[in-house]
Amino acid sequence: MCDEDIASILKVYSGLPFQPPPGQYTVASSFYLISRTSVSPKVISIATGTKCLPTSRYPFQGEALHDSHAEVLARRGAIRWFLFEVLRCESPEQDYESPWIERRADGRYSPREGVQICLYISTPPCGDASMRMLASVQDEEMAALKDSSVFTPLGENEASRGRDNYARLGVLRTKPGRADSPATMCMSCSDKIASWSVLGFQGTLATRFLVPLYLSTIVIGEVQNELQSTVKEDCDRALWKRLGTTNGDFVF
Repeated sequence: MCDEDIASILKVYSGLPFQPPPGQYTVASSFYLISRTSVSPKVISIATGTKCLPTSRYPFQGEALHDSHAEVLARRGAIRWFLFEVLRCESPEQDYESPWIERRADGRYSPREGVQICLYISTPPCGDASMRMLASVQDEEMAALKDSSVFTPLGENEASRGRDNYARLGVLRTKPGRADSPATMCMSCSDKIASWSVLGFQGTLATRFLVPLYLSTIVIGEVQNELQSTVKEDCDRALWKRLGTTNGDFVF
């Protein structure tokens, strides 16, 4: 079913009025639902993007979006869909029973039994999950600049910048950028997705109406056959294994 699910997402994307200009590319990401009672997936959000604000451009009033990577924007869209689905269920003006969520005894909503939340990303997420793949496709000059087998020790709660030190695996990283670009405090998508594995992706405000929402499946696209086992290993490490789990329970 996975291929059919992704085909449905790409069909939605192809129908959008925006397409990258010739010679340029972007990253696409989508949250979608699957269910035992539904033949086709329910695409609830889709987004593209590869940019983020440098720390020097952060607004004092918080009125600008810091992180515009596709995965982060798709998450925001998914939260919006869930909140509107709750609103539809609670509206006295319409008799609506959602096939995707249900009200619990505590008043919050959760996915119905058999409903799974999935994430598609058209390329491995930035940060720890994509380090070895990036290293394999860099030209020699860039690889020499970015790679090192000797690392400056990271301080407590300190993140490695962007793509520096390809071989340093399992660490927190900020969003990547050119070597001469201003630094950013935005954490990589690998780190953000890893946090969703513990906290859920719904965010603090939505917990008033929703139980923690967890991904059951993450599908990664555009990986060459010879790199698929490496990327699978890196994604497993970056997105959940490095959090320290024992029989499914997170250990801190």
